[in-house]
Amino acid sequence: MSNINIEISNNVVVVSIDNKYCGTSVIPKEYNNEPVSVFVGHISDCITKAIEDAKGKMWPEKGDVYYIPTLSNCNLYGELTYGDDYFDRLYKKRGLIFKTKEEAIEAAKKMLEVVK
Repeated sequence: MSNINIEISNNVVVVSIDNKYCGTSVIPKEYNNEPVSVFVGHISDCITKAIEDAKGKMWPEKGDVYYIPTLSNCNLYGELTYGDDYFDRLYKKRGLIFKTKEEAIEAAKKMLEVVK
């Protein structure tokens, strides 16, 4: 999660973005000998990256098809549609939701290796 705080006082811009893309910066009228607009573009890029990162963590959403490793099925995967129910959330919490059949099959094979 990102926290963004922008303060302007006495011709100084203080921007605090608490995420892995940006740190806290104190910016006077110029930023690295460039107009402040260059800095604003930098901040915009940081915010865009943070939003993209957050969207990736939100997958799957209701209606998305996903795959799980299934040891009791001969093809080693199951195909489900995310409905945000108890089992969907449980599979997600345990890291058992995959975007492709191949990823789910690979996870099932790793599980089988553990019990050999």
